[in-house]
Amino acid sequence: SSLALAMPVSLSARPVVGGARVGGVCRVGGGRNSAGNNVRTSAASSPSSSLDLAGVSGGRVYNFSAGPACIYEDVLTTASSEMMNWKNSGTSVMEMSHRGKEFMGIHAKAIADLRELLSIPDNYQVLFLQGGASLQFASIPLNLASAEDTADYVTTGSWGAKAIGEGKKFLKNANEAASTKSSGFTSIPATSEWSL
Repeated sequence: SSLALAMPVSLSARPVVGGARVGGVCRVGGGRNSAGNNVRTSAASSPSSSLDLAGVSGGRVYNFSAGPACIYEDVLTTASSEMMNWKNSGTSVMEMSHRGKEFMGIHAKAIADLRELLSIPDNYQVLFLQGGASLQFASIPLNLASAEDTADYVTTGSWGAKAIGEGKKFLKNANEAASTKSSGFTSIPATSEWSL
């Protein structure tokens, strides 16, 4: 079974990894207006107030976009300083061959770091795939089910609708166990109402 739900997340402190604090400043607030544009805000502004950039470093926006997220400013500063000349290689990371020794070093370190942070055993491969959440809508049925299996979906919004749409491409029966489309995706039905 697969359950696709979207939950709001609130960040109030720096994340802790392995008992050590990570990063610097990452603002939370603002978002996108009805036209889909980023909105610049300050902690003191309200939805009805004019935009106030006081206290917002460099006029940066607060990012609530789907997919990309806020990056700590010290990480951005490091990436910026390394953009023109990666580790004195004479080239930018953006210009490197994906088969060159500099990039292969970056790739190997990223894999090693993920293995350490997530305790990934050696009998698993680490894959870097583009596609984000939408790719997972296909990857889940392709990797966790056979074409003859049934997968149950609870559709609670546009992402859930996309998930079952992908499931229908690969599964004999992608069952919509429940949907809140008729109520504008404003609730989650009780499990007793699901058609499993």
